[in-house]
This record gives sequence, C-alpha cells and structure tokens, in this order.
Amino acid sequence: MKPEPSPRSTAEELTERWSKQKPLSKAQDMLAGAGCFLLVAALLGSFGYLGFVGWQEMKHGRDARNARQAAAREQRAQQAAGVLSAQPARDMEIACERAVKDRLKAPATAKITKDADAAWTGSAWRYAGTVDAQNSFGATLRNRFACEVSGLNLAQARVQVDLQP
Repeated sequence: MKPEPSPRSTAEELTERWSKQKPLSKAQDMLAGAGCFLLVAALLGSFGYLGFVGWQEMKHGRDARNARQAAAREQRAQQAAGVLSAQPARDMEIACERAVKDRLKAPATAKITKDADAAWTGSAWRYAGTVDAQNSFGATLRNRFACEVSGLNLAQARVQVDLQP
C-alpha cells in the first residue's frame, strides 16, 4: 500500500506546479482583472436593483394601505356626522322599504323584491324594486316602486316613493 501524502507535500507539489506555469501577459492580467470587476459590478447592480424594486413595492403597498385606512376613517367620520352620501346602502334600502309599506293598505302582507342595491347618484340615493301586497279586498297585487332619499344629512333626509301598479 502506498502511504497517504501529507498535506504539506501536496501543497508543495501545487506550488511547484504553479511556479512552472507561464506568467500571464500584462494584457491577459488586465483582462482578467476587468472581467472580475465586471462580474462584481453586475452582481452588485443586480442586488441593488432587486433591493430598489422590493423597496418600491413595499412603499407602494404601504401607501395604498394608508390611503385605504384614511378613506375608511373619513367615511366613518362622515357616517357619524350624518352625511347622507356616507351612509350604508342597506340603511337607505330600509328607509325606502318603510316608506313603501306606509303607502300600502296591508303593509304586514308586503313582500319586497329589490331590482338592485341602493346606489348613490351624486345627489341622492336611488332604490327600485317590486312589492307584492294585499289590497283592501284581500287580493295580492304586484306594484313596482322607485324610491329616492335626498338631503344634506341623515337628519334632514327626505324619502320620496313612486308606487306604480
């Protein structure tokens, strides 16, 4: 069996082998240095770009979240102040349904079907649908209704209903 070479002898062999190699020319040496520099610059540039993009995404997400939170705070403040446009659509639907039932002969028999959710049009809430209710003879009739809730705030809101057979 051959004895294992010691690490020292292996290092000496490598040193001897390297010393026998031809030295690089000045142009080759500069080219190798420039290649290493370009490789390091490309790596740093890539990591810098990725960091910048990540930072922009994080900043954009934070800005969007802050904007949503500010809008929600503003809407809650307007709701608390009674601003009509900031009120929930369901509250306007309930107000309209009450006004429709008030115009019926037998409000307890009313079954309301909405065409769509109440919508803010810029100056008023609008809501439409159909109502099935009994008349004074006990016959169930279907009527279409259109409702509008307008005013500056909830305290001064005016509910108008147009009920058509």
